[in-house]
Amino acid sequence: MSPGTADLAGAAGAAPHAARLGVAFRLTDFLRGVGEDPDRGRVHQPQDVPAAHGVDHDLVQWRRLRRSANERVQRVFNGLVAHSYAIYRSAKPGIDMLDAASRLCVRAVYTLYRDSLGLVGCEVLWRRVAVSNARRMAVAVRGAGLALVTRMTNRAMAPVMSG
Repeated sequence: MSPGTADLAGAAGAAPHAARLGVAFRLTDFLRGVGEDPDRGRVHQPQDVPAAHGVDHDLVQWRRLRRSANERVQRVFNGLVAHSYAIYRSAKPGIDMLDAASRLCVRAVYTLYRDSLGLVGCEVLWRRVAVSNARRMAVAVRGAGLALVTRMTNRAMAPVMSG
């Protein structure tokens, strides 16, 4: 195998996982922004899912305006969050197929987006949820530390590999 071929093979193998990760990120954004969507004339969530739980647009709007939770609406969110977690799990193996520098960045974003799913519930109808600044910082510091170690290891290995 010629130099670079392994990188291309890894990238090709990672492509389906990357597509799923893109879907997971998009679903997470939709779920976090559900309360903002009506003001912008948008509806992103599938309508069949709420209907299966006896939830319609009027109930969602009523709960949103009164900033109050509802068991049926919460079940809708729980189902969509569980579906999103499943997509994240199916996408995760692709992260390890990326080159080291990309892997660290994608893993950090993966972690923060996936973490934000744990915050999704009825309250997204009236406020956008977000991972805390402390959690963001912890993920960033860990990622920066791993990036530094990776770079130092690669530099230390470069003379051995070229010699």
